[in-house]
Amino acid sequence: MRTLALLSVLVLSACNTTNNPPDPRAVETNLSPVKSITVELAEKRGAELFAKDTYAAKATDLLLQKDLLNASSGVLGWITEIKNDRPITYFIGGTSNEYKIVFEVQYKDGETPELVKSSAISKELSDKFTVRELSLQSIQAPCSRNYNTIVIENSDDYIVYALASTTENNKIVVGGHYRFTYSKVNSSLISKERLSNSCLVLNNSEGSIPFATHILTETPLEIHAYLGKLHGEFYVSTKSGLYKAKNGKLELLKK
Repeated sequence: MRTLALLSVLVLSACNTTNNPPDPRAVETNLSPVKSITVELAEKRGAELFAKDTYAAKATDLLLQKDLLNASSGVLGWITEIKNDRPITYFIGGTSNEYKIVFEVQYKDGETPELVKSSAISKELSDKFTVRELSLQSIQAPCSRNYNTIVIENSDDYIVYALASTTENNKIVVGGHYRFTYSKVNSSLISKERLSNSCLVLNNSEGSIPFATHILTETPLEIHAYLGKLHGEFYVSTKSGLYKAKNGKLELLKK
C-alpha cells in the first residue's frame, strides 16, 4: 500500500485484518493451482488493481481528514467501482444479512474525492462485499497482519485480490498475495490461489535492485504488474525468462 494510505491502514486495520495473525508455522489448505494468464491480461488487471487501490486510498484519506473513520463509524471495509470511467468508493457496514453503505465518495473530474449522500446498496455491491469478507476469512497463513482487498469482474465471476500490505516505504511485499474466484450466481468459491510460495519482502531503498523469482507460472502475474506500477521498478525471474516490471508494464529482458 502506498504512502498515501499508511495512516489509513493503521486506523482501519480492523477492517482488513485476517482471522489469523502472521505465523510462519501456519499452513494454507484448500489451495487451487495458480492459473497462468497472458502478459497483456496481467498488465490490464494490474492497472485496474492499481487504479482501484489508489481511489480507495484517496477516499480513505478524505474521511480521515473529516474525522469520520473511527470505532463508532460502523465501517467494515470498502469496495471501489469504476464504471463508465466514473470511480466511486463505497465504505460498507452492517451485517452479512443486511450490508449498507455508510459513506460514499465520488471523484469530481475523476481525481478529486468528494463525500456525497450515501445511496442504497445494490445486490451486486452487497455480493461483492460478501465475497470480499469470505476471502479474508479463508486466509489461514497470512504474510501480513493487514490485507488490502480489491474486487474485479471477469464474465460470470468475481475475482477478489487480497494483497499483503506494509507500512514501510522502502519495502516491496512480493509474497503472500491471494486471488479468489467466486461465481456471480451464488457467491460460491471456484478457486483459491496463493500467488507465491513464500512471504517474500524486497528491499526498495535507494541504490537497491529489487529482484524476485516466480516459479508458479511461466510468465509474471497481475500482482507483478501492479507492484511495478506501485513501486516504480523491480525484476521478476520466471520459467520463461527475466522480466522488468515498471510503470505497470512487464518487459521481457532475456529468455
